[in-house]
Amino acid sequence: MARGLPSSSPLLLAPRVGDVTKVGQNQHVNTVFTSAAQYYTTMTELTASIPSTQQRRVLKSPALRYAAAAFGWLMVAIALLGVFVPLFPTTVFLLIALWAFSISSPRFRCWLLEHRWLGPPLRAWVNHRAIPTYAKVLSVATMAGSIMVIALFAAVSWMVPALAAAITAPIALFIVSRPTAAKI
Repeated sequence: MARGLPSSSPLLLAPRVGDVTKVGQNQHVNTVFTSAAQYYTTMTELTASIPSTQQRRVLKSPALRYAAAAFGWLMVAIALLGVFVPLFPTTVFLLIALWAFSISSPRFRCWLLEHRWLGPPLRAWVNHRAIPTYAKVLSVATMAGSIMVIALFAAVSWMVPALAAAITAPIALFIVSRPTAAKI
């Protein structure tokens, strides 16, 4: 099974070379791809076997599908920018890309979920609506630090930091209240 997922996970992900994957009804195979056609066929089988509770309807209009796929790739590009720019979010843009790919290309959705570095927090969210502990701590600390910077250096009156705290407090409560993902 894919790294980071329990064997009972309902989400079937795209295989990588040498990974044991689930195809069809609990049939385990060791996949080694010799051609792009074989990879595409396997991806098609896997995306067809994703449980209906985790599928979205793919758009019928080719123009809308291409637009949604382009939007998804734009979100991936912005998320990758967030990997290198401090305090710039990554996961939010990846979740938006995941949504865009789910309505445009299940193959790209599987690729994103199975990605070596980008996939684990997305799989935790998709499978369990869980957020890893390090992400919770980092996001709440960043929000608190931002409020402190506003209060100490940018605010002329007490209302600006109070407004910033009023906006970030519900977001922080939401993040903290989510289940904690297993170590990714």
